[in-house]
Amino acid sequence: MASRRNSRNQPYSNRHLDLNNPDNWTSQQLRIKLQQLGIVVPKNIAKSVLKQFYLENKDRQIGNAIIAQTEEVSDPERAVPNPLASASAPDSSANVIDELRNPTADESSSRSNEATGSAHFDSVGGNNMAAIMQSFSIVSQSVAQCASGLQQTVSLIANQKCSEISTSKKFDLAQWYHNRNAEDAPLIGNGAIQSRLTPPSLGYSSITPGTTGVRSDSYSNVDIVAPSVQRNIIEGKDVNLGTLLIPNFEAPLTHSIIADGLHVNMANKPDPRLNRHLSIQEFIQAFGKFKRIMCNAYPERREELDAYEDDIINIHNFHGLKFYDYHKIFSAKAAALLREKRVKVDWSLRDRDILSLITAGSSVNVCKICNLIDHATQYCPLQSSVQVESPSSRSSSSSNLQSVDKQGRSRVFHEGREMCNNFNNPKGCYRKVCYLLHQCTKCRATGHGAATSSTPINVDKLEEELSSHPDRNFVLYLCNGLRQGFDCLVQGDISESKECKNNFSARSQVKVVSELIKNECQKGFVHGPFQSLPFANYRVSPLGVAEGKYSGKKRLILDLSSPHDNDNFLSINEMIDKEECSMSYVKIDDAIRIILKLGRNSTLCKYDISDAFKICPYLPSQWPLFCFKWQSFYYYYVRLTFGCRSSPKIFDTISQAICHIAEKNYKIKNILHLLDDFLTIDHPSEDGERSMAIMMTIFKRLNIPIAKHKTEGPVTCLEYLGIILDSNKMEARLPNIKVQRICEFISKLLSKSSCTKRQLLQLLGHFNFATRVILPGRSFLSYLINLSTTVKHLNEFVHLTKECKVDLEFWLRFLSNWNGITMFHDCYFTSSYDFELYTDAASTIGFGGYFQGKWFSSYWPVNLPTLTDNSSMAFFELYPIVVAALLWGHLWPCKKILFWCDNEATVAIVRKGRSKCLEIMKLMRQLTWCAAQSNFHFSAKHVPGHINQISDALSRFQMTRFRKLAPQAEQNPHTCPSVSEVMWS
Repeated sequence: MASRRNSRNQPYSNRHLDLNNPDNWTSQQLRIKLQQLGIVVPKNIAKSVLKQFYLENKDRQIGNAIIAQTEEVSDPERAVPNPLASASAPDSSANVIDELRNPTADESSSRSNEATGSAHFDSVGGNNMAAIMQSFSIVSQSVAQCASGLQQTVSLIANQKCSEISTSKKFDLAQWYHNRNAEDAPLIGNGAIQSRLTPPSLGYSSITPGTTGVRSDSYSNVDIVAPSVQRNIIEGKDVNLGTLLIPNFEAPLTHSIIADGLHVNMANKPDPRLNRHLSIQEFIQAFGKFKRIMCNAYPERREELDAYEDDIINIHNFHGLKFYDYHKIFSAKAAALLREKRVKVDWSLRDRDILSLITAGSSVNVCKICNLIDHATQYCPLQSSVQVESPSSRSSSSSNLQSVDKQGRSRVFHEGREMCNNFNNPKGCYRKVCYLLHQCTKCRATGHGAATSSTPINVDKLEEELSSHPDRNFVLYLCNGLRQGFDCLVQGDISESKECKNNFSARSQVKVVSELIKNECQKGFVHGPFQSLPFANYRVSPLGVAEGKYSGKKRLILDLSSPHDNDNFLSINEMIDKEECSMSYVKIDDAIRIILKLGRNSTLCKYDISDAFKICPYLPSQWPLFCFKWQSFYYYYVRLTFGCRSSPKIFDTISQAICHIAEKNYKIKNILHLLDDFLTIDHPSEDGERSMAIMMTIFKRLNIPIAKHKTEGPVTCLEYLGIILDSNKMEARLPNIKVQRICEFISKLLSKSSCTKRQLLQLLGHFNFATRVILPGRSFLSYLINLSTTVKHLNEFVHLTKECKVDLEFWLRFLSNWNGITMFHDCYFTSSYDFELYTDAASTIGFGGYFQGKWFSSYWPVNLPTLTDNSSMAFFELYPIVVAALLWGHLWPCKKILFWCDNEATVAIVRKGRSKCLEIMKLMRQLTWCAAQSNFHFSAKHVPGHINQISDALSRFQMTRFRKLAPQAEQNPHTCPSVSEVMWS
């Protein structure tokens, strides 16, 4: 019958623990046994490996001893002792002998019969005992020698493995135990944990480790970062900061797949967590770990990395999430320079090229209330209302009640004080003693309430900023106009009322106009609606809608030029003096001139005032002049209107004041403005963000609204006045989309024999815009301008003559083959004398030209066109100028050439760019085409004939005289182009 199983409470109670069995030994006992065999093993080897190693070596040594004894008995002559081996054998040989002489308990029990036999042998053959003992001694010496060699081999392998471990891991648990110089305790002994010795100091004097280690909270701020990532950081490699946010991040490059007996290594997919765009909080957390790891290896880099972190935070404040794009590119560039160029990058210095690259075309983050960049919207001191947070026990309705007053009006605060809503109402504040702030909720001024506010501008602050302005009349005009209203410069009074019918653009878009009027009324630009106007005499002008050609934005326009051709009722614009309202605007050449002065990579910043004209009020006495009627209700404007002749002149006074404040009070050196568009340009060595911050501070201080979507910079490339300025490439260019639009417009007109005056003027507007960059194209506008004056009304048709279409074909050919880019030209013209460029013609002989040692000279071709006497000389003088441009124009990029000529008619033609002679116009078109392709500009100056002696000698083939005047000239002349190449066809 099978025995009963042991109970669960007393398992294996009937078993006896055999201490002679290696399975029951501890790892320390196994190491001792191996040392007795002459084998030393590392301390981090598992117990199972120690046991297997002991059994294999013990059986091998016992077998070798028996074999050696057998051979010694069979062949006594080979049993010659080796003195070197016996001398070199370690003491471990004695241990082996002891092991052989004193077997274990199992072995002794199994060999009891052999012991009896040995005794019998001693009694019978005692004479042979001495020989047997001598043989046994020789065998033991041979075994000891083998054990010594094996010990050296094992020690070499163990030391090599320990060396590999020590190089791969600076410090691990095995190293800690090794430093304690203590033996490993048994796993279990007598049901209790064996006591350990106190470990030595680990280098932290303030912490006393216990026998089993230290408390984990003794060390704070421990970064859990994978060793491979730490190594990459210290080596200066490009590290994805996302790996520092993932504890112990290790991404194996491959993984194995076994299929049908094949073992295949497959590449791992990239971790999607590493593709995240870190927020600024995540960046600070990850970069903090990066900084601590780097500074632990290189403490001197702490100040450098702290400055870099501050710079990243500043970039985030200005450009939002663009900061992480900057970091990724900067880190990769720094690692590449260290790896390839062996150059260490200073992280504390900002890389302006990278910053300009990632922020090009983006706007700067500003406060949504005051448009300032030094604080976030929630911390703006001009908060319109403060939401009082209620406890969780209160209902949401009670929280909403705290944000409004007793009459349900929103509570408005300024600099921590509540503003009086009664003061900002038309009736005013009725309290004798009011503890609330009496300030305008719109402009924060103290002299009036919001109901009577004429402008959002803080006039008091503006007057304070203009205290040092040299023209006091200008300051008084501006400040009084903002407080009381501006005079629109209408001459004469309205003797009777007049109402005009609205334009078709308004009548056809009823919903659009109604919505625009509603917005104008809400903003305070328009008063109304009224059943009848509160004026005795008034003027109701037509209402219209102007739509942006390309943006599609719609704007309400008051047609103040109506009625047209009515002697009884003059329009509002006809009652305003045109000369008095004339003004000069900034040109794109002014910005280019500043960039050329400051040099390559000048920083540019652009600003735009929102609702520009609408921040300037009219005099209340002139409100009847700006009325309109919509759906049987009357309205009138109280702010400057689009369409009024005097509006640009009046508004420009504010722009002039802002430029004066920026230049004189805040030391901004280079600032330009065109009405509501401002541009600041800074030297490459200066920080453009300073100008940006100062300008935003000025606008905020004066409470001038800014169009945030049009605010841009600091960058090296931006669009200003419709032209792209690039200070890095030092070029100005037309946007490609605008070049395409002009070409499409020209193609439509070329297919027609006539067009309306309106269409022709639109085309001239396009050309006028293009000539800001295409300077030579100005020569081909005068004929089109003259053609537009042949008819009076915009809807009348004009005939497109052959000469007109030739000019249009020139423009189309030029724009179709031109990339829209022109390099910045010199600021001033270079004369022919300074440039060593001379041309001349002898009407009966030939022509010649000279340029810095190069020259040409030729007789007149026989196939020249026949000309009249009046135009022949101008043609002859212009011909060598065109030849010189064709031969050497590619050497004149970005130059402004002033041709010297002794013929006044030729000088006038070159300056004007046009001539009534068709043959001369062919030369002018070719010269213009060459100038545009080679990117130079030209003009002409009349000089006496005796100054052009070098070219005069060439035109008359006086070579001896020429060599004396120009001894440095080349030996051979340049070949002149043919007539077909010189004349435009």
